[in-house]
Amino acid sequence: MPTETSATTATTMSVRVLVTGATGNQGRGILRSLLSTKAPQKQPAYIISAMTRDPTSQAAQDLPHLYSNNLKLVQYDFNDLHSLARVYNSVDIAFHVQPQTGNVEKDQR
Repeated sequence: MPTETSATTATTMSVRVLVTGATGNQGRGILRSLLSTKAPQKQPAYIISAMTRDPTSQAAQDLPHLYSNNLKLVQYDFNDLHSLARVYNSVDIAFHVQPQTGNVEKDQR
């Protein structure tokens, strides 16, 4: 016999999301969309890590003030595969929105 699932038995954990290119137009659009989503029981729907090459840049420093104090800045280096693996393995969903450079070999890494 099938069991019935109710909203009260569903998990209320927030989804951990990574947004690369967070200081760019596409990345900021994704941040706005994610942060406008509400979860039940006053819990954020998403816990967001905003990936940036330079977390000290003005654009990166503006992100928590513009979108959410709960937004975490994460620095990355695409040449350091171990640090990338650590970051990507710590989230449930990743939005990779880096622009193409025009260098096919570099863009395919």
